[in-house]
Amino acid sequence: MRTLVYPIILLIAFIFITMPVSVTSFQSSTPYSIYNRGWNGLYDFKELARKYGNIKAILEPLDKYNLKSKTGVLFIIGPNLTYTSSELGQIKAFVKKGNVLVLADDFGDGNKILRSLGIKERFSQYPLEDFFYSKDDRFIIIAHIVNPVLAKNVSYILTDKPSAILVTSKGEVYSSKVAMINSKMGRYPLMVSIPYQKGKIILISDPDIFINMLYPHNKAFLKNLMSYIGPGTYYFDEIHHPNFNLYSQTSMIVNRTIPRDLAKKILLAAGGFIILLESNVIELGLRKIKKAIRRGKRWIYSQK
Repeated sequence: MRTLVYPIILLIAFIFITMPVSVTSFQSSTPYSIYNRGWNGLYDFKELARKYGNIKAILEPLDKYNLKSKTGVLFIIGPNLTYTSSELGQIKAFVKKGNVLVLADDFGDGNKILRSLGIKERFSQYPLEDFFYSKDDRFIIIAHIVNPVLAKNVSYILTDKPSAILVTSKGEVYSSKVAMINSKMGRYPLMVSIPYQKGKIILISDPDIFINMLYPHNKAFLKNLMSYIGPGTYYFDEIHHPNFNLYSQTSMIVNRTIPRDLAKKILLAAGGFIILLESNVIELGLRKIKKAIRRGKRWIYSQK
């Protein structure tokens, strides 16, 4: 009977390893939602971020979610619903203890968050205009990337009616020198990194650089951005988008298979272990170790 135990255990292990699993998938039509696969969603960026860490969608108020107890990176992209004072306090506590906030906005509620954090930077309420664009003047081309990590293999960033970041001393990404905000010409920052006690705040003045429509143009930059931020758990604030909806929930059955070479290695390793076990080699080895330990103890006592 003992010889039958090993094949049975091995068979059960293979069943669990190769057993199909059910994966739940959500869909949404809300702009800037990670569940939105349409042109204005963040599904493609979410799949990119998944390669760098764990994805957590926040689907309830931040105070109820107890954000301040979490560790990682909070993405707030295109916020357009007011945050309560309690939620703003959660964001502040989250960043202060050493986490990262990525706030991407243009004409939404981003400045309310910045005021609550007590920092001087602001998103301009006037759109950025520039002579360098693609197709039409809505799609401004940004090519001046100061940070070498963000600039790696990136020739440009394509934006869609961006804003700019005001009242700041240093940026990571800039417009051209002939860009204008409210008819005032100059080089304006579109990305700024701000130390905030033990944490960091990253401001980006165009949430559209993340959307599926522009993802093919901005993929290289977004990959660099994830490397710049670093690995960890990424929290996406979904609840502060207007009319947020999850209109579809589907379950997919994923069949798992073991590559033939790996299966051979597992079988050989298991077979070798069984042979050693049955030949009493392991048992004899353990006996010798126990004897050596006892001898060592006797020698120690004899020296006292």
